[in-house]
Amino acid sequence: MSETRKLKTVLFADIAGYTSLMQEDEKNALSLLNQFKEVLEENVLNYEGEITQYFGDGCLLTFDSGTKGTECAIALQVSFQNKNIPVRIGMHLGDVIFKNNNAFGDGVNIASRIESLGIPGVILLSKAVRDQIKNKSEFHLVSLGEFDFKNVEEAMEVYAIANRGLVVPRRSEMKGKLKQKPIGKKIGKNLAIYLGSAWVVMEAFNFFIEHYNLEPLLLDILIIFLVFGLFSSITFSFFKGRWNKKAVILQMVIGLLAIFSTGYFIMNPLKLNPRSLRFITLKNNKSPLRNLSSIAVLPIQNNLPNNQNDYLLAGLHDGIITELGKLNKLKTISRTSTLSYAESSKRLKQIGRELGVNSILESSLSPSSNGYVYRTRLLDTKTEELMWSSEFKIQVSELPKLFDEISQMVAIKLNPGAIEDVRVHEDINPEAYKEVLKGNYLLQKFSKKDLEQSIIHYKKAIELDSTNIEGYLGVAGSWIYMQQIGVVDPKIARPNIFYYGEKAVEIDPDHWLTLGYLSYKAFSIDYNYEKGIQLTKKSLELNPNNSANRSALAHLYMQVNEWEKAWEQMWYAKEIDPLNPQVLAFEAIMYMNENKYLSAVKLIEKLSLIDEESDFVKLTNVVKNRDLGNDKEAIESMKKLYLDATIDPVTLNKFIDREYEKTKDINLTWITLLRYLQKIDYQKYYPSNTARVLYSLIPPGYDDDLFFECLSQMANDRDPNMPYYARKDGNPLQKDPRYAKIMKNIKLW
Repeated sequence: MSETRKLKTVLFADIAGYTSLMQEDEKNALSLLNQFKEVLEENVLNYEGEITQYFGDGCLLTFDSGTKGTECAIALQVSFQNKNIPVRIGMHLGDVIFKNNNAFGDGVNIASRIESLGIPGVILLSKAVRDQIKNKSEFHLVSLGEFDFKNVEEAMEVYAIANRGLVVPRRSEMKGKLKQKPIGKKIGKNLAIYLGSAWVVMEAFNFFIEHYNLEPLLLDILIIFLVFGLFSSITFSFFKGRWNKKAVILQMVIGLLAIFSTGYFIMNPLKLNPRSLRFITLKNNKSPLRNLSSIAVLPIQNNLPNNQNDYLLAGLHDGIITELGKLNKLKTISRTSTLSYAESSKRLKQIGRELGVNSILESSLSPSSNGYVYRTRLLDTKTEELMWSSEFKIQVSELPKLFDEISQMVAIKLNPGAIEDVRVHEDINPEAYKEVLKGNYLLQKFSKKDLEQSIIHYKKAIELDSTNIEGYLGVAGSWIYMQQIGVVDPKIARPNIFYYGEKAVEIDPDHWLTLGYLSYKAFSIDYNYEKGIQLTKKSLELNPNNSANRSALAHLYMQVNEWEKAWEQMWYAKEIDPLNPQVLAFEAIMYMNENKYLSAVKLIEKLSLIDEESDFVKLTNVVKNRDLGNDKEAIESMKKLYLDATIDPVTLNKFIDREYEKTKDINLTWITLLRYLQKIDYQKYYPSNTARVLYSLIPPGYDDDLFFECLSQMANDRDPNMPYYARKDGNPLQKDPRYAKIMKNIKLW
């Protein structure tokens, strides 16, 4: 027989699941097949079609007209459904080769591919057939998208007839003779899409956390779910079909693990910081530092023959930072945060990124025949290019003038507008200045021994120069620190603080350090926060890059419930001194006062790595362990608090252990301990804020009289920690008449 080629509308139909039917019930399967053929033979000729070929449970029909072919397909499918014969139909318009009563060609192959996508009750069409009938109002068509068929070069769009009584399949139900993409490429594509989407979600989430000052733990929870979502995406990519049984089981396991992990990390917070996970730095227009030139002064390289001049290196480093910090148009990183880069092998670009600065001042100090040689150079952190370098031969007495010259040169190079803020130092007593440097060096160690030694050096500076304001305020500051860390009785510290502080006021009431003292006096003794705010702001006008004053101002705003201003100042303090223990401690306290406890825990953990011996860390570890239900750890944290704060910590710690063993009730242990501490004399003095922390651990109802005893005593002593103790939000004891009576003459807010 000769071979002929014709353009035909090809209809391919078969019984879905026929092989399984044959295995289950051969007689029933043969009956369905006979009915299938009967329906075909009854209808096809009515629509000018031809039954070209049978293929077991399937059949190939051809039509000269696309319209007639579609009408026939609808009639066939309605009949099949009436007889409960599960048939799927696919149609295509293309070349068909007829030879020896058989049909071949692309038209046949593509119709077969389209039919394989179907489910019982469906009629699927290629775009070629759709174009033939699209203007026929009796046919309702729905696009199902494009499909990549086996042995077909280009993807083809497939349509379903949506007339009444016909089935329109969901894309997820359509599984046919499609190209199988390599699993590696499929997983890679899905991962790329997932990771990109996850990044966008995390950036958006991060923005809301920072912009609205939300709980950072929310970011941790999101990250947990994004990580498990990654495994979920891989599972869907690996298994064929979204509802594959193995895939569903794995998804359930992944979901349970995500929930379990979230619960675990809520109790044991991840050490993550939203800012550390940022890929994009969002611009905060409220930041006072935005668009300013910025600088970090790295620790000075010591080329001196011995370590006897450590105070000189520290003083030189601190002095340069202090003077640069007074330039209003220059963001200057504080000394605490730059010390971690001593002898660092990191490149300037990396240091610049970590500290958020665009310039770095490197320097060294070497001996000379009659003094010292100070060499310095200013570098751009982005290009690592040298911007300025110089060498100075100096004596200790000449350091202030050196600071002036460096400040002027940096201002000229980085921001000429800042040159107006450079202040020229007057001549000072060189020996007095040397004692001040030694005092400053010891003051920054924050231990009782070093603070006591710093006072000796500051007093020597005063003896040598009775107008040395830094000497007077150094003595006052040392006493303030000893009082705050709880190694000296406030009744002893306070007269010294006032005496030396007032001497500084007599000499220069407008010095930035003096203003800091006056602010401390206003808010910590008089509880006049508005005055404290004004004085601190005035001090910051003279030295805008002082992180200690910035964090103090944040707390003052917090005390008057101006939280937006409080966080603005805290972000400022963190930007110029991100590793300062005082800044981190103040931020943790702010989180505690906002009831964002888990955020505070993160900062305490970070602070522990920087300053493990900090009394603040010890105290807050007591709170953390108590709230987590770790009674024994809370007891141990409390015992550590007394190692340096009491003369006889061993006896005190045995007392704590004994009381806890008696009751197994940590609240009763706190009460007994506090009652005991009230009876001991000042020689066994405990930290001034211990009473507040101890009672804050005790739920109302255990010993309410004790609360009012502590509150009354703190009010009488004008304890600077009283505001934190008295304003504990949600404490029902604030409604007690005794509370109003004690607070009557004290202006806290």
